[in-house]
Amino acid sequence: MPSRTKVSHRHLILFWLLVALLVAQICLLGFSAFYDIAAFAKQQLPSALLRLLIVALNIGALAHLVVFQWVRSGGDGAGPPGTAPVRKRRHLKVRPSHSVASRGSSPWGDPLVLLSQAAAVPMFFIPVWIELQSPHHHAEDWFWFSVSALLLLGAALVLVAALVRGHVKLGWVAVGALLPLLGFAQFAYLTFYKPTHERPKVDVTTELVKVDGAKGMTRLRGTVTLKNNGTAPAEVFGAVYTVSRHRMESAEGLTPEKAGDRLDAPEEPDHEHVGRFVALLGLDELLAAGESLAPGETRTRSFVLDAPSGGADLARLTADLSLSTPRGRAKAVECAKGTVKPPHRCWETALPPTSWIRRSMGDSPKIRTRLFLPTDTQQEQELTGPPYLSTTYHYDGGERRGEAQSVDPLIRVQLVQSVTEVHLGPAP
Repeated sequence: MPSRTKVSHRHLILFWLLVALLVAQICLLGFSAFYDIAAFAKQQLPSALLRLLIVALNIGALAHLVVFQWVRSGGDGAGPPGTAPVRKRRHLKVRPSHSVASRGSSPWGDPLVLLSQAAAVPMFFIPVWIELQSPHHHAEDWFWFSVSALLLLGAALVLVAALVRGHVKLGWVAVGALLPLLGFAQFAYLTFYKPTHERPKVDVTTELVKVDGAKGMTRLRGTVTLKNNGTAPAEVFGAVYTVSRHRMESAEGLTPEKAGDRLDAPEEPDHEHVGRFVALLGLDELLAAGESLAPGETRTRSFVLDAPSGGADLARLTADLSLSTPRGRAKAVECAKGTVKPPHRCWETALPPTSWIRRSMGDSPKIRTRLFLPTDTQQEQELTGPPYLSTTYHYDGGERRGEAQSVDPLIRVQLVQSVTEVHLGPAP
């Protein structure tokens, strides 16, 4: 009868570390999977089912690990590490299986352990990548980052140890490689493919025509048409049209220096285009913040207004839109301190998270849309330029202007402006 081998302290430490690693992965992956199924099933169902499969693999690996240690501790009836052996019963005959015996003295050789860790690597890489790409870091972010990084490091060490000891076999590696590939495929689809192919594609056309004129007035009919040619709904952050009157100056004798003064680059555009602003003739919302355009949907807005005729003046119809693919919740907010008082108007759209990990580690991205109504500093009721929309991107802990992807990689924004003009002379 083989004698019970004494378990070394080093082996016990490695055994319990591996047990702790598997248990931690089971708890975190299982919790996140069930949470995403309950709250974000539409976006995360494939990923959640994959995580549950990895949980099942980890449970199986944990069971194999316990059996391995039980056999190593004494074969027949030996208890867990550190406990006294149970008295052998003659009618029970335990024979270690070939798969267990062939692992030698190390638990790293169990194919199920290695398969579960290979599959877990991409799952714990994702939260690490999210935090590294984040523009702002909270205390809670660092906690989950540390947990994910430790579990990722543990899985990597298990695989490296098995590779060094020669336990990696070609057969299960070929099958096991499919699970990480599925994990990366889900991650790449949500992060790169879907935002690119579902970015808003809204075409805007404007038309402004004279219908008649009398007593020094010109009657104008304006039409703005919006059509979503994309494959996903387009969320509206802001959509307005303005009709403004401008006075054109003759281009004769325009020197290169004066022509250069008309250009705004490299500064931000002044939204005035060509012609001196005279007056605002009309202003209204095309769509309210928070509305959306379904794929293939068309919206048309028509209006009629009267404008004073005369001289070289022209009427300019401008449609400004700020759109995005992700759905959000829009609400009116006060404009930032230090800016001019109303009639400026501001909206804020909070983009909801798409998974538990983004809810825990994300930066709560928000889009601020502001309708600027330029006014004279001396006479606040007098407009000095046509209204226009401005969109900035915020997150918990700060503000970043520029690319929306720097705040959240799933944000894809479309800023649209369509302009048409008509001369305010007598109607034909």
